Amino acid sequence: MIYAIINAGPGIKVKLIARLTYLLEQGVRLMQVRIRHMNPDQHIQIMRPIVNLAHNYGAKVLVNGNESIALKSGADGIHLSANQLMNTHTRPCTQLLSVSCHNASELAYAATLRANFVSLSPVRSTPTHPNISGMGWKKFADLTNDLSIPVYALGGLDSNYLATAMHHHAYGIALSSNI
Repeated sequence: MIYAIINAGPGIKVKLIARLTYLLEQGVRLMQVRIRHMNPDQHIQIMRPIVNLAHNYGAKVLVNGNESIALKSGADGIHLSANQLMNTHTRPCTQLLSVSCHNASELAYAATLRANFVSLSPVRSTPTHPNISGMGWKKFADLTNDLSIPVYALGGLDSNYLATAMHHHAYGIALSSNI
């Protein structure tokens, strides 16, 4: 399964809808939308048509990091960074909760908060984080072997890694795209 992470900036609504339509037509049914540098009202206005489009395809949409925007836009859930996770003491009031994790303690805490799924990264080195080494597939498998929640592999991957990821206990892979 592919989990699409879409990074978008302001002034991108038409391009964003076109990209999301393409992904949905390709079968993506789970996505996280990261919109940076936008006030909450604008963010909600951008998210509502995204959520409606995704729901027309039977897909789920997560808002990056803001529970209020997720609830007001009709999104299916929220995605928390590892830093947000470690500062969260109760589960957000959204249907779905996903979390970025990088180590065993974050994975354990995500399970404690009853996250629906997590992304574990980086599996491989990435151009966006050149100073961080990838953990590799063996460590990924060791960290995920006994987890009770689905884990998406993230970092330095493309769709060609799906079978490898699943062989190493991943539920699927998360792919990030900038718009």
